[in-house]
Amino acid sequence: MPLSLAYGSPHGDPATALRHYERVILEWQQAGAWTPVWVTMRTLVDLLTRLGACHDAATLYGAVASASSGAPPYGTDAERLRQSEALLRDQLTSAEFRSCIHTGEQLDSTQVIDLAVQAIGRAAAKA
Repeated sequence: MPLSLAYGSPHGDPATALRHYERVILEWQQAGAWTPVWVTMRTLVDLLTRLGACHDAATLYGAVASASSGAPPYGTDAERLRQSEALLRDQLTSAEFRSCIHTGEQLDSTQVIDLAVQAIGRAAAKA
């Protein structure tokens, strides 16, 4: 099942989607496939935002928005990222949002993967 269907359909289960995210992120990292890693991270920002994991989502947003590898977002991917940013700005204070973004921008690719896996674990524990 595509990840977007796993959490976007009325029957989607966030815990299942999160497990899929963790699996594919780690597999693509191991394969060195950074373009799909970054695309997946951008959709993970959306899922985490929807689940209320706003600090993790904003930190990952900072990382994906400043990523120098992989393809830049466009089309639906870019629109989803803009919507996530707007929701995060609504859910966090300006200072929290800026702090999370700054933290995310400072992470290297390995640290982004680590953060994503930890954020998935935290969100799954609450889902």
